[in-house]
Amino acid sequence: MEQEGIHLSRVKLFAALSDATRLRIVDVLRHRDGLSSSEIAELLGVSLALHCHHAKILSEAGIITKRKEGQTSYLSLNQDFLTSQLSGLL
Repeated sequence: MEQEGIHLSRVKLFAALSDATRLRIVDVLRHRDGLSSSEIAELLGVSLALHCHHAKILSEAGIITKRKEGQTSYLSLNQDFLTSQLSGLL
C-alpha cells in the first residue's frame, strides 16, 4: 500500500514537471530560492497570471512551497520532498 502511494506521488511529480514553463520555474528556484511570484514571472518573461497558474500546479505536486508575507508569496523548492521522491528511482 505504501509503494502505491509513493508511485502516485511520483506520477504527480513528473506530470507537474512535464511542462517547459514549470521546469523553468524550478530551474530559477534552484539558483535563487525564495523569490516572489512577481520576480519569477519577470525573470521568465511571462504574465503573473500564467506564472501563478504553473506555481499552483507545482505546489499541489509538492515541488515548491509558498510563504506569504502580506500580499506577497515567496516560493522555495521543497528539497526534502524532491529528495524523498527521487531517491531510489535510479
